[in-house]
Amino acid sequence: MNVTDSKTVLLISTIGVAIFAANTLFFVLPFQNAFAHHILKEIKVAERPMLISLDDPLLFVSNLGKPVISVISTVSDQVIGSINTTNGIIDVEGIVDKNKVYVTTFQTGEIEIYDLTTKELIKKIPLPGSIIHFPQRLADTALVTSTVITGGSSMDYNPNNEMLYVANYNTNEIIVIDTKNNDSIVKTIAVSPHPIDVKIDPITNQVLVTSFASKKLTFISGDTNEITETIDTGISPWGIGIDKGEHRAYIAHHNSPYIAVVDLLNKKVIKQIPIGFESQSIVVDANEHKVYVSFHDIDKILKINGQNNEIETEIQLEGRIPNDIAVDPNSHKLYASIKSSNDLFVMGPESYAVSVPVVTREPPILFVDNMIVHGQDVKIINPVIMDTLTPGAEESYNLTSAAILDTENKTIYMYVTSPDGGNLQIKIPKTLVDSITDIPAEGNVTNTKITLLVDGIKTKFEELPTSTKIDSVDNGEQRQYTTKEISVFIPKGDKKIEITGRSIS
Repeated sequence: MNVTDSKTVLLISTIGVAIFAANTLFFVLPFQNAFAHHILKEIKVAERPMLISLDDPLLFVSNLGKPVISVISTVSDQVIGSINTTNGIIDVEGIVDKNKVYVTTFQTGEIEIYDLTTKELIKKIPLPGSIIHFPQRLADTALVTSTVITGGSSMDYNPNNEMLYVANYNTNEIIVIDTKNNDSIVKTIAVSPHPIDVKIDPITNQVLVTSFASKKLTFISGDTNEITETIDTGISPWGIGIDKGEHRAYIAHHNSPYIAVVDLLNKKVIKQIPIGFESQSIVVDANEHKVYVSFHDIDKILKINGQNNEIETEIQLEGRIPNDIAVDPNSHKLYASIKSSNDLFVMGPESYAVSVPVVTREPPILFVDNMIVHGQDVKIINPVIMDTLTPGAEESYNLTSAAILDTENKTIYMYVTSPDGGNLQIKIPKTLVDSITDIPAEGNVTNTKITLLVDGIKTKFEELPTSTKIDSVDNGEQRQYTTKEISVFIPKGDKKIEITGRSIS
């Protein structure tokens, strides 16, 4: 683009940057690698959502306040159906391959099974020992009996043996249900007092159980349904998260201010991660080895790096406290049912797409072209401010630009920020590639070599397939508009990004 009136270009460039700043686009791009998480959406479900079961592409939410299960698509993050139950629900386990939904209802002593397609009740399974009689003495002589009906507090499905394991909180048992044999109870396994959570590790084929009124984590073999080990992890162990790739379990505790990291192969605690408060639910994104922990009465979720077992960041929930959390290892989205509400929060990386005008650094200031920048938890910040005096002009101009072309050093630079680290994709048009590489106008963008620096450090990047589109020019003719597209990971914090055609060792 040839520009003769530099003062006009200054005004056009300034207006273009102002438009860019005022109209920053926000939409969700396809997820690649997830880093920071923010509240992206609130899904309305039934009153008092409790526990969550995720079997991609469906999410099932139990509700204690109303006898209904909310069925949510993890693709659209919308409620696509509901199942009416006979009572309020503690836990739900949806098994898409079997087209069934299993439910532990509140104080009925039964498991209810529903058809996922028709939403009709298939069967009720009475849990053994769920009717408990407590003798009580009145005054000095009278003796009466109080009756309590108890039920399951947690469930998980083992795809290896097609068994459903139910933790019966008040009978101190794990109930084993054979889902391939008419959903019949095949065994009860006595465990430590008040089993509160049960999780399956499908790789080692182990069933893990935490018992709330103890310090115990129980290991059960999925091959024999026999207890193989019981270890201490801390006072009142609660939620269980499993990283099947690393063969580790993460145990939350109600009365111990740390997360216990358990080696599943050797069945021992290998680390305690201090978190300062009592925790409740815990889940693991096994594809990224990220651990998410919620608290009993604090409005945040901790994110832990499973590679080094160090806390990475906190996700603030704006005064809302989760009952349960779940993570989708494919999209890396995090879901949280919120206490005393009818909300389910969807959390994930924030994605941005902006058209960034690039202007020259040296006077006269010229607009060169636009770069298209896509950021996942990466934003452009601190636009460069240049106090310039255009030759022949009577006054100087303060030009603000998001990206600068330094023609002398053959470099484009801009400033970005990321709360926890994220991905940045940049589409660089051929005009800008030519400016930093000195290749002939007819040169091939695909074959040009560039170097990328983050805070002055040479950084590896992925080069994406070259894209070409057809643009119309002023005389009505058409031209091919070719871009070079790159993707790079940006570490946490404020960073200077430099793209150069120079070879830097």
